[in-house]
Amino acid sequence: MRKLFITLALVAFAMTANAQWVLGGQVALGHNGAHDDDFTVGSNANTFMTIMPKVGYQLNDNMQVGVLFGLEYNYNRNYTNPLGSEDDYNSWRQSTINIAPYFRYNVLQWRSFTLFCEAQVALGLHMESHNYNATTDTEIDNGDDFTSLGISVVPGLNYSLSDKVSLDLYCNLARLAADFTFADGWSTHSYGLEANMNAQSLNAHLNNFAIGFNYHF
Repeated sequence: MRKLFITLALVAFAMTANAQWVLGGQVALGHNGAHDDDFTVGSNANTFMTIMPKVGYQLNDNMQVGVLFGLEYNYNRNYTNPLGSEDDYNSWRQSTINIAPYFRYNVLQWRSFTLFCEAQVALGLHMESHNYNATTDTEIDNGDDFTSLGISVVPGLNYSLSDKVSLDLYCNLARLAADFTFADGWSTHSYGLEANMNAQSLNAHLNNFAIGFNYHF
């Protein structure tokens, strides 16, 4: 038994001899919307913010494991008056706590560029969902809190600025995914190969990408 423990310890040491910690994450802040001068029905606006720090462990040259965690906030406003009025709208806002363990595998390396594939298991705790009617100054419905679970595999590109610092570009134009949502009395699910390449605007296409930052130590 003692020899077994020593053997396992040597194997673990061999696997992690060149390992190093990685700190980083993703930050996103944006606003998009469309309305005419009269704020007629169909006009809308969306504001979002995401802060996702990351702690990872580089097992070897090709494999990295870790976890992303953070907060996401969304606010939507839709104008409802056919004649146009800035004060007639419905709004919706929600905060979400996200936790996402991940596994990354480097597929191809060329100079400072690395093509990688990353699998994530994302758990989202969606809270404080509120719907507000500005016309009547009433809260329409306090939406149910719910939990979401997403399993996805997405490609990405890493660019090394130095031995310590690198940047990630995640491409969500195509992803292998399974998504589940659970709440009190209802649930949803979807899975398959998703392709998000039919966007009608440049802004929608840019939303298919995410930029990350890494510091190795």
